[in-house]
Amino acid sequence: MPSPAARPTDADRTDARPDAPLRVLDEDEPLRVLDEDEPLRVLDEHAQRAAPSPPTGDDNPVARNPDYYVDNLSAIFDAVRTHDADLLRAPETHFLDAWDALCDDARRLYARLIARKGPWFRRDRLTRDDGAPIYDEIDRLDDAIDRLQDARLLDVHAPDRRADAGSAIDPSDDDEAARARLHGWLHTLRINELTALAAAVDAPTEARRGRKAARIDALLADRPVAALERVVLERVGAMLRPGGGDALRVLRLLFFGNLGQDWTVFILRDLGIVRHADYPIVADLRPIASRDAVDDRLALHDARQLAEMLLHSGELAPAVALAQAVRDRPGGWHPSVRARVDRLLCKVGRALERARRAGLAPADALAEQANVGVLAEQAMALYAAAEAPPARERRARLLAAVERVDDALTLCDRIAEAPRDETERVFADRFAHRLRRARGEVPPRRRPKRPQRTLELPGPPEGPVESAVLEALDARDQPGVFAENG
Repeated sequence: MPSPAARPTDADRTDARPDAPLRVLDEDEPLRVLDEDEPLRVLDEHAQRAAPSPPTGDDNPVARNPDYYVDNLSAIFDAVRTHDADLLRAPETHFLDAWDALCDDARRLYARLIARKGPWFRRDRLTRDDGAPIYDEIDRLDDAIDRLQDARLLDVHAPDRRADAGSAIDPSDDDEAARARLHGWLHTLRINELTALAAAVDAPTEARRGRKAARIDALLADRPVAALERVVLERVGAMLRPGGGDALRVLRLLFFGNLGQDWTVFILRDLGIVRHADYPIVADLRPIASRDAVDDRLALHDARQLAEMLLHSGELAPAVALAQAVRDRPGGWHPSVRARVDRLLCKVGRALERARRAGLAPADALAEQANVGVLAEQAMALYAAAEAPPARERRARLLAAVERVDDALTLCDRIAEAPRDETERVFADRFAHRLRRARGEVPPRRRPKRPQRTLELPGPPEGPVESAVLEALDARDQPGVFAENG
């Protein structure tokens, strides 16, 4: 859920006086300009009413129930089993059975870990200096780790063994998997720990200076993965990663209907900040009613995230290949995700258009011109495969840009015959007229002349001229209003 934008507080100002009381302006009190050294202390009464303060003390349901996060997770699992059991497969049912068999401490630890930013966690960060768990509600941390590992819900890598019997990661992982795992481990180290690690393995200077990401890349490029793994585990004790991620994604999608929300929604509800309507769930009206829709939603979500990452890093060619694979997928996509497919195709198509425009500057070379033409063709092919607006509009504009005006006009005529929304109807009429006017086929449109009346006031107005005009009209029994942008 999107969080409200953070606003600066008095504590952010160097000239703030924390001992001064906060005050709300009265209704009849005028606003005034604050002096330079006077902190801002005006509160918005409406904002206060719209966002009531969360309960505190004994009224706080979170404080009353320290296992609230475990109870919320169990409530999600129970709801999915009740309403969407027909959409679950063996991995999800095995995960739910394993969850039911866990002891309380194991459930608490698992719920805590999946709510934190991971996926890897250091064993030494789960205890305080005195050896007690950082989570007061967990009595036996080592026993909870062992139970989760036995249930295959936790991957444990310790110095005495690369991957335990209960781990989902095999010690014979290929180089890419091992490198990705070590990359995650190194990100859990602090800067000073990375410096000490680089010195211990006699890494080059690049691994001891600069930003954290650059240091990690230098370490991975200079030393074998297996050797670095051993050194890291000797220093941190063990690395943990919650398992069951694929099953959790399915359960989360079925409960929320999307992958944009997670378990934190319940915390806002328990604190009284967010309230949800209470309504019955009808099986025939579920947003996701088949397993094919579940699988397609998950696959498309991963494809869209990968495409956004590639576009953000400037890797256009892999993003185009991904969009083409989505377009040409054997068997197509479930109808419920069709709009998401269209958004992905249009997003990559727009990136191709931007690349084409950027390549128009050095258009004196034939190779540059050929490349620009390829980009345009690729973009139009993606737009042609999309159904939802503005795919056809973008395609028509691109056809006109590459001087295929007849094809652009033909597409505009098809859009005008069967527009898919109001924006398409307006676009087809205006864009087709513009193209025909550029070729001299139709005269330019002239705006209709509006009738004008001249009103002479008896004398200079005492106030705004608009008020004087309204008074003069009202005296003639012609009441009117003044609209600033009317």
